[in-house]
Amino acid sequence: MFTRIVSGLVGLIIFCIVMFTEKTVLSVGICLISLIGLWEIYHAFSYHKHRVVVPLGILSSVIFAFGDFLGGKLTFAFVFVVFLAGVVLMLTHHEKGDFTTKDAATLMFFTLAIPLIFSMLRYIRNMENGNILAWLPFIVSWLTDTFAYFTGRFFGKNKLCEKISPKKTVEGAIGGIVGAVIGCVVFGLIDNSLPLYFLIPFGMSGSVLSQMGDLFASCIKREYGIKDFGNIMPGHGGVLDRFDSLLLTIPYTYIFLMLFI
Repeated sequence: MFTRIVSGLVGLIIFCIVMFTEKTVLSVGICLISLIGLWEIYHAFSYHKHRVVVPLGILSSVIFAFGDFLGGKLTFAFVFVVFLAGVVLMLTHHEKGDFTTKDAATLMFFTLAIPLIFSMLRYIRNMENGNILAWLPFIVSWLTDTFAYFTGRFFGKNKLCEKISPKKTVEGAIGGIVGAVIGCVVFGLIDNSLPLYFLIPFGMSGSVLSQMGDLFASCIKREYGIKDFGNIMPGHGGVLDRFDSLLLTIPYTYIFLMLFI
């Protein structure tokens, strides 16, 4: 527990430095997180054994993290490159049976999705009052995780998705939603840029998506028989173990803000 707390505090300090300094620093941080996340996924699926995959992940992380500097046309061209790489790997390895159509689809999806999701933090940051709004996905995800853990531990009786994550309970899930709403209300009271009638439904829906992201990552780990995606954060696991609940809340926050403010 001590290791987990210290590791979490160090991670929080680094996070604050990355999120709230120059935008170039944010892009560098997003690039590194995307790289590590992709490496964890590639390693889980054993895709790193194919020579073209890791360079593809590096390119994806750089292009999405520095999209403002590189231009949108290059991003669209890269999407085609990822699709092409998946097709080529499938055609050249299909007879051996070590790279199927499922592998090709999975490679395309994660190579594009992980850097794209984290890069949306830049777009939130670029909004009016973006330095403050960028806290929202983290408030929702982290308070959902915290409240769900303690509510489930002390009051949990009914299993939520036992085959996916045996320790999660319905009571914990409800507690997570309550925690996210409380966090959003406190956010609204401290910063009045967003009204409570916006923040409360956002907290509720964001918490549900946060828990879905967590369960999505648990499905992958259970299917491939791994406990953690990595060990870069002692006591927490890898980047995807710590940030799995953000996989849906970051893009959701961006879309929600775009539609309603």
